[in-house]
This record gives sequence, structure tokens and C-alpha cells, in this order.
Amino acid sequence: MSGEVIADDPVDDFLEHIGVRGMKWGVRRGNQSRTFARASKKAVRLEKKASRLAKRGAKLQYKGAKWGNFRKIRKGMRLSYKSTKYNEKARKWELKMAQHLQSVKVSDLSPKHKDAGKQYLHLLRGDKFAVTETKGKK
Repeated sequence: MSGEVIADDPVDDFLEHIGVRGMKWGVRRGNQSRTFARASKKAVRLEKKASRLAKRGAKLQYKGAKWGNFRKIRKGMRLSYKSTKYNEKARKWELKMAQHLQSVKVSDLSPKHKDAGKQYLHLLRGDKFAVTETKGKK
């Protein structure tokens, strides 16, 4: 041999994975109450955005039809289409939230997170008074 030193280290012979098998990068385990709060906030935000766009789109379509302005009609139709897309996103998010949070017990959640869930339910039912009432409690 020409003076080479060969290290015979058993660590180099195998590859070991440290972590949870099947976990995705950037996804944290546990703390389900925080997950519920985030999910309900996101669903509320998507629903509000969709309703705003739908109202604006309907208003533009009405004005365009009234005055014969086809640009307004077209813009209103685009906004209405966008609102349906946001509604679909919200629906998909709610389904994912339901799948992931099946094992969560409501009794384990903090009062803050329970209020966030109540707000979301009132928003789904269309109770504007109840949403503002729960915001005032904090």
C-alpha cells in the first residue's frame, strides 16, 4: 500500500432515519387545539371572501345589464366565478379539517378555541349578531 489510511468505521455502513415515519416536512405533531383554531380561522376567511366577491359580482352584473354595459357584466361574472372557487376551497378545507380533527375531544379545547368554533358555526348559519356577540366577550 502507498501509505493510505483506510478508516473502518461501522457508522458509515448504514443509513439511519431519525424521526417519525411518514411525517411530512414542516408538519408539527400534537397541539390539536391550535390546529383547530387555525383551521376555523382559515375557513371563516375563505367564506367571507367568497361572499364579498359574490355580492360584488352580482352588483356589477345587475348594473351592467341595466345600462347595457357588457364589460361590467363580464367582470361581474368573473367575480362570481371567483367566489365559487373560494367556496370550493372552503368546502375542501372543511373536509380536511373534519378528517384530521375526528379524534379531538371538545372538552380538551381551551375556551378561546371553543369560541372560535362557535363563531364559525354562527357564520355558517348566517347569524351576524351571534358572531359580533362572541367577539365582544374577549
